Amino acid sequence: MAEIIWQREDYIREDIDLVAVLWKFDESDEFKHNLKYKIQATDYSKNGETVLRYDNANDSHADRHHKHINKESSTEAIENPFTDVDPDNVEEVIEAMNELWRKFKQEVKQLK
Repeated sequence: MAEIIWQREDYIREDIDLVAVLWKFDESDEFKHNLKYKIQATDYSKNGETVLRYDNANDSHADRHHKHINKESSTEAIENPFTDVDPDNVEEVIEAMNELWRKFKQEVKQLK
């Protein structure tokens, strides 16, 4: 069973919504450290088009931690935010997600 342990929402402009969620699983063979995340920027002025998304869902991409760029959904590897984090230390996990959230927001601003 998964539990949401961190969640954020923000806006770049009134039409670009940023949403982030981090789940912790009791046990997962799929996710190292039992952590799954998704951070997404959606542009509602373009019919809900994804501007950028970071996630660690392995939906047939070579890299576990990756980003999807624009509607073509080309992917590119990103650094594992939990490399130096104790997954049982909630404060460390949340700090890692806060840092990834800051990087994500900066990248979205550069894209627009």
